[in-house]
Amino acid sequence: MRFKRAPELLRLLPRNEADAITAAQLCDRWSDGAISQKTARRLLQEAVLKPKAASGQALARTADLCGPRGAVRYYLNPLGLATLTASTDGEEAARTYVASQMTLGSKRNSADSRRFVGIEGLLSQVRSDPEVQQRLVDRIRFPHDWIGRQPARVDDAVLRACLEALGTAQPLAIVFRDRHEDTAIRKRTVHPHALIVKDATIYLVAADRSRRLQIHALHRVSEARATTGEFIAIQDFDVDDYIEKTHGFSFLIDDIAAPIDLVIQVAPETMYHFLERALPGQTLGDLDPVTGWRQVRARVPMSVLLVPFLLSMGHWIKVTAPDAVVREMAWRAHGIAAHYPKTLAAGGSPFDAGCAPETPGHEA
Repeated sequence: MRFKRAPELLRLLPRNEADAITAAQLCDRWSDGAISQKTARRLLQEAVLKPKAASGQALARTADLCGPRGAVRYYLNPLGLATLTASTDGEEAARTYVASQMTLGSKRNSADSRRFVGIEGLLSQVRSDPEVQQRLVDRIRFPHDWIGRQPARVDDAVLRACLEALGTAQPLAIVFRDRHEDTAIRKRTVHPHALIVKDATIYLVAADRSRRLQIHALHRVSEARATTGEFIAIQDFDVDDYIEKTHGFSFLIDDIAAPIDLVIQVAPETMYHFLERALPGQTLGDLDPVTGWRQVRARVPMSVLLVPFLLSMGHWIKVTAPDAVVREMAWRAHGIAAHYPKTLAAGGSPFDAGCAPETPGHEA
């Protein structure tokens, strides 16, 4: 392609066939200098006809239905997207692109659509106006977590190999270490089905040879390369359904366990957490006129993050049901208390009014 910024132009193509556009419409989307329809049309034709050597996939496809006056309509080939991203933007841009697409991706389940109405409206602008897209890239950030940990470092070659294998439906040979033992190095061939970013960590969801889905944190993978051979595909796999079934990528303690009926007493100091972000099926009891505490009931999945979430509320909540959660909370709380002599707690909280100091200009 003679147009030097062809990758940037191609990325303005819609990702879905239903939204495919003509060469003239693509020119309208390009606001960074003039480009003729003839140049755009030639670029699109090359993108459709000439596969990239790295993946064997064309960068664009033509839609079945024609545009105005019989004009050909084009959209981005998802199987060629990985090559376009990794080979033209540099490693850091590829990483950023993966993270941003997973965070602001156009495909969401119904629950997400209700929760992110503002983002859905924003996406229509991002897809149609490259100036808006660049401004958002420059100004939108997703902090890593609430104690300032650095994001897990992923090897650029590993990320590129994962993108290639995922985009072209190829097996992926990986070398990875155990999370509990740095010296335990393992090798495996997996079949990538999704990349998911959560809490600044990129996870690969892949099937093994027994067709079971497994998860690999990419920062623990030291080597990766796309390989030849039969790709094991789980036909009914849907990444959005998978995230929903794993409760936002937070896994159940017992895969066959039913949701539990959680009952907690909540102090006024932390009640806002439950008023602003309700738990599933949450109901609120009457306010105690003396203590100001209130009962909260909810039907929640027994995930690995439930008890840590409840513990994070400190002494401002008390779990009263179910019994298994009550006993787990008691066991962990007494274990924590054993680390500290009672004399340290005699003077009360070192923070004003029992709350962490406010950051200037920030309202918690």
